Amino acid sequence: MSILEKALKKVEQKMKHKTKGAVLIFVLGMLMALSGLVSVFISSVIQDVLLNFQIQGKGDLKHYAQNAFNAVWCGLEDALRKDALCSPLQGWNQIVSSVNLGIPDSVTIEVCVKDESKKIPLNFANNEQLVALFSFFTERWDAQNLMREFSKWKQRKQVESKLLEVDHFNTVEKKVNDKSKQEKSSEEPKKLFPKVLYPKELVSFNQLEELDSFRRVFFANTQESNKKLEQLKACASLWTNWPVNINSASKDLLEILSKLFSFDKDAVANYLNLENKVEVKSNYYKDLAEFKKLGHGTLTSGMGLASEDDTKQDATKKENVNRKVNKNAESLLCTQAQVLQVDIAIRQADIVYHLFGLFKVEHNRDVSQGQLKKKGISNGKELMERKLTLLALSENPLQ
Repeated sequence: MSILEKALKKVEQKMKHKTKGAVLIFVLGMLMALSGLVSVFISSVIQDVLLNFQIQGKGDLKHYAQNAFNAVWCGLEDALRKDALCSPLQGWNQIVSSVNLGIPDSVTIEVCVKDESKKIPLNFANNEQLVALFSFFTERWDAQNLMREFSKWKQRKQVESKLLEVDHFNTVEKKVNDKSKQEKSSEEPKKLFPKVLYPKELVSFNQLEELDSFRRVFFANTQESNKKLEQLKACASLWTNWPVNINSASKDLLEILSKLFSFDKDAVANYLNLENKVEVKSNYYKDLAEFKKLGHGTLTSGMGLASEDDTKQDATKKENVNRKVNKNAESLLCTQAQVLQVDIAIRQADIVYHLFGLFKVEHNRDVSQGQLKKKGISNGKELMERKLTLLALSENPLQ
């Protein structure tokens, strides 16, 4: 074999090796691409399975939450019949624990019943009461400005009709009058949906940001203003009317109420054990007569009670003023919850479902004494039937 033939043979052998290497590299590349596609497919399938599991799981949790909510409703109505809505100390949050809801062990349930009537009713407070509330957060002269601005705002006419203009994920509010309601939008992707009118009453604390004085005190976006806004939400309610349940009052609320009525706020705080001292027993008042009997307050004006040193005219004046204040206090204070907020949280693994409800104690004055006796209400305290009415139900916090 000549030298040329040997060289050609070597070149041919090298080409065969290179071809095999290229084929091998190609096969390896295809395997890697396929493995990537398989991993993407598997992750997609897993996400779909997890999503279906979460949807199914949330549906089950919703069912459990509704059952728990109905159980709490029945339990609170039973407590209402037994005059057991004075204080959470009477076991409001333990109602569900005594009921078999058929919930599996993997699911946990938390029930929190709060007394919404422990707050000042912001929509129904008069000027004097508003000043007492706002002066807790600022100087009295500034509180008067807040009162005047808020009172003027409540006297406004209802907000113009609004349409909600929706463009994909962006929403823009657009005011329109009655005539323009009939006109159709020429822009195809945008649609107009009717929006609920704002009533004269406050329906959200965020509405207060429309007022200059409130923006400066509560919406200045500082740590102090944020704290004041949270305190305002804790002391004032958009859902309630008078009276306020003193058994559930916070120390801040006692400070506000003490500007309206004469009582010993420190004695009341100690009796209710608002400091949560271990050595002090927590109590609650069964009625306002007990409140007075314990010496925690006379519910009179700042003039004080009539004494022997007063002239007959001064004594009569004090008695008349105090009688009026006392009557007013008894209509504005109570020892029973009037509005209750229920928060139910159902958990399973990483899935959580919330249900929020608001109840109001309704008094039916048209019920006769005979009907009350048939229903077991014969204590003679009040000739009326009481029931618990559902005001609101939502999957989101109500305030």
